[in-house]
Amino acid sequence: MKKEWLLLMYSLPLKASKERMSLWRKFKQLGAVSLKNSVYILPFSERAYENFQWLSQEIQSIGGEATMVRTRGIENLADEEIIALFNTARDSDYREIITACEALLKKSARGKQEVAPQEDVLNKELTQIGKKLKTLTEMDFFNASLGREANKLFLKCTRFLKNRKQRLQTSRVVQLNKEDFQGKKWATRKRPHVDRLASAWLIRKFIDPHAEFLFLKAGEKIPGEAIPFDMLGAEFSHQGEDCTMETLLKKFVIKDPAAWEIARIVHDGDLKDGKYGKEEAKGLNLFLKGMADMHKDDKGLLEEGIRLFECLYRALKRG
Repeated sequence: MKKEWLLLMYSLPLKASKERMSLWRKFKQLGAVSLKNSVYILPFSERAYENFQWLSQEIQSIGGEATMVRTRGIENLADEEIIALFNTARDSDYREIITACEALLKKSARGKQEVAPQEDVLNKELTQIGKKLKTLTEMDFFNASLGREANKLFLKCTRFLKNRKQRLQTSRVVQLNKEDFQGKKWATRKRPHVDRLASAWLIRKFIDPHAEFLFLKAGEKIPGEAIPFDMLGAEFSHQGEDCTMETLLKKFVIKDPAAWEIARIVHDGDLKDGKYGKEEAKGLNLFLKGMADMHKDDKGLLEEGIRLFECLYRALKRG
């Protein structure tokens, strides 16, 4: 079956050059394409019909004439040819988005060591690109070929700026000396799960190999000599968008790639915000829930969890 189209044919007074340019911009904003001078087309929809009605009224208000036609098929012009006109126009628009994203990535890479005000400028540019892309996607009626590339590149820009912000924040974190944290008692909440178990493994592996762990009930006072972690108000806990394991990695400047990969999985499993897109997080959560069911003793659960994360670490180290 042939597609249904909506045409708007119009004429304006000769002296209406300013109004002509204004109309051209409005047709472009609707995603309409020109078949020839003063004839624009859209795939038929109630929204397209309403928009063309408003434009018709505007044309008539400035002394012009406008006619709308709803039709199936246009003589000497196949539907595929009309669709190609729309996709060519959209690809041209998408190319502008792609160019803007590439420029933003270059600028971000050059300025990654700059101070916070630069961050605001980059985020403002990204927001503007995002608004243009959203509008363009809404009027991409036939899935133009460059749409996926433009959306992919915009997502890359978003992630790059987010990671850049984290790098800048990390560079401003007060770096701690692990020599000051040897042989300590570390306190956390009872029934440790993914973030607390991973953090305990990290503490033993990279910070304090002889660490002793205490498990406190809700409202129980933290012993004076113990270092709290993954607890409300603790230095070693969630900070900003980071889970506790990420906070520990940053504060002790642990750069081990495998440890950071585990932290990304733990983040997604703990916060469930999909920040890193780690599908392993779901499996890890299920595994740890089963482990918790088997170990009613917190210390036994912790030691088993530490062994699990050590296995995961070794597997990642081996690639």
